[in-house]
Amino acid sequence: MPAHVIKLLVVLMAIATPAGLAAQGGRAAAGGDKQGAPAVRMLVDARDGKIAEVCVTAEDRGAGVNKVELSVDGSAVRPRTRAAVRNETGEECPATSTVFDVELIPGINRLEAVAYSSSGVASDAVRDSVRGVSEVGSTTLHVLAIGIDAYASPTMRLSYARNDARAFVDSLSRQSRALFRNVVVDTLFDAQATDAAIKAKFFEMAERMQENDTFVFFYAGHGSVASFAGSENVFYLVPVNVRDHTDGKALAMTGLPAATLQQYLSWIPARSKLMVLDACNSGAMIEFFNGKDAMGSSVLGTIRSQSQIGILAATQPSQPARESGIAGHGLFTAALLSNEPRPGERVAVQRIREIAYHAGRALPLLIKQYGALEQEPWMQPPPRDFALIVR
Repeated sequence: MPAHVIKLLVVLMAIATPAGLAAQGGRAAAGGDKQGAPAVRMLVDARDGKIAEVCVTAEDRGAGVNKVELSVDGSAVRPRTRAAVRNETGEECPATSTVFDVELIPGINRLEAVAYSSSGVASDAVRDSVRGVSEVGSTTLHVLAIGIDAYASPTMRLSYARNDARAFVDSLSRQSRALFRNVVVDTLFDAQATDAAIKAKFFEMAERMQENDTFVFFYAGHGSVASFAGSENVFYLVPVNVRDHTDGKALAMTGLPAATLQQYLSWIPARSKLMVLDACNSGAMIEFFNGKDAMGSSVLGTIRSQSQIGILAATQPSQPARESGIAGHGLFTAALLSNEPRPGERVAVQRIREIAYHAGRALPLLIKQYGALEQEPWMQPPPRDFALIVR
């Protein structure tokens, strides 16, 4: 780290004096004698506001140096696997130092370094803070969430789809605000979620978006695979005005087929897009996007090359999606909502691949916990991943 890029230099000489020990009184015996504890120096290079390189040097003060620790916002950080490299002068970060790479979250990141002597005596802590910036901090997150419980047919009614949409929006809004300048949410619930209203909402949202914005589409409701008039095994999202989700003709008239949804997404100018589907057979949407029946080359080229589209589907193409009265959600939505840091784990920026990973681990546990039948999600992160939440 050359001197001109060093943002922060904190030097602490942790040398316990007789006067200092006397002032500690009985705490010296309980907490350990500081005499011989290492002297700690910390250098921080955080020039881009996204990754901080932290160099911690521990100087032997007579009792050896056993280990060096760095924590960020109270959570331990693993040191870099390769050794630190001296720069031209050999002054800023010696090869004997311990180097940490810290992914910064937007806002203040609090650093604390401590070194231990060979006998386990800790130095006084060196503390400082670094401000992290967001790569999408000047852009807007647009969310369209659809949740349908109140289908007209009693046999089609669901219990928790609307609750899923609300909970997903609340969670996403709360955990994305640190990344984006604005979060704008549109919803269509129950009677609002007709095929015509969904089309109009996509059109309306497309007109107010910018290329550098991010778009998330969440759907909780019925999903069906049906055939009609020569069109075989077409996947449909089922708007509220579909009266029979097993009838290929009814779906062909008022359902939302995969090809139409793909067309709606092509209207959205935002390059970063995510589609989350908590519906039966929803893996068939990924199957369609990847298959020969997808849009023509010019539109498909726009979608796949210029855009970054991820799809998180609750099931494989021929599986049902389960709800749980105990969980109060569809199990896939519950798995997405359960993505919280484990004890001692630092809050971090998460991209689609990481969100998918956590949901994929959580869903089998929820299935086991609530006694549901097997349900395997199909999740396809975008080719170029993008940040969405901080948690």
